[in-house]
Amino acid sequence: MAQLPNIKSHMREIIGCPIVQQCLNGDNSHPCAVLVNSQEKSKPFHVPTPWVGNLKDARVLMVSSNPSIDIGELYPAGHLYNGDHFVGNEEWLTEDEVFDYFNNLFKGSHYKKWVSDRRVLGKDGKYRQKNRYWGAVQKLTRELLGSDAKLGEDVAITEIVRCKSKRERDGVDQAATVCPERYLEKTLQLSGADVIIFAGKFAVQTFRKRYRDDISVPPNAHREGHISGPHRIKSLGTRERYFAFLPHPTGTHGPSNFTALFKDEARYKQLENLRNFLKNDRGL
Repeated sequence: MAQLPNIKSHMREIIGCPIVQQCLNGDNSHPCAVLVNSQEKSKPFHVPTPWVGNLKDARVLMVSSNPSIDIGELYPAGHLYNGDHFVGNEEWLTEDEVFDYFNNLFKGSHYKKWVSDRRVLGKDGKYRQKNRYWGAVQKLTRELLGSDAKLGEDVAITEIVRCKSKRERDGVDQAATVCPERYLEKTLQLSGADVIIFAGKFAVQTFRKRYRDDISVPPNAHREGHISGPHRIKSLGTRERYFAFLPHPTGTHGPSNFTALFKDEARYKQLENLRNFLKNDRGL
């Protein structure tokens, strides 16, 4: 495996993805064009989301399809990079502030309190509607780690496609042929998670395609759930991890939490093995 990328350099390459500018400049033939252009009403363009939370230290990493957009939120937007060089704009003056937003979104910092009770800070200085997805992610994490598990500290969140959209059907399937090839493996390499959860059809299918020679994942895992591990995938480093595959936690295809999906004896054993692995690995 090649040398691990640096956290900041990896975040920089995602935020400054050259394909975004290519599509904004009129290349409508690119697989990412439909998704990028779906932000037409949210100018300036919301930059791709590398991840949110402490990617390096969080014990759980949640991976779903792509981030949803709220045009009223205070979010890094506009042309922030010229190649590798940060240029910023009137709202985002320094690169450190942008990095802080993604790494410290849930706990805040000396820059701002970005989120309050799962409500993201708006451009008007008020907190927006409570984020239902974040609540579902926190519940899943607490099923594994206990009731004290916190967003950002114990679970980081990323996606297979990093550009935002209002709906999954806004070109996410086309962008999923490009974005994971550029960025997913580097993000997984940098994650310190002991369990990586892939949730929803796009995320599970992407994992099955990329790592089919490493782990066998049932084709219906995005509906029925599946837990496998511990595994050491060579391209992701030397760390042993568990991998879990679930329906999207805010989807409509039945239960999506661990307790409901793994309640029969054989499947409950999978869940208990995962919980014991987390306890033993971190001394919980």
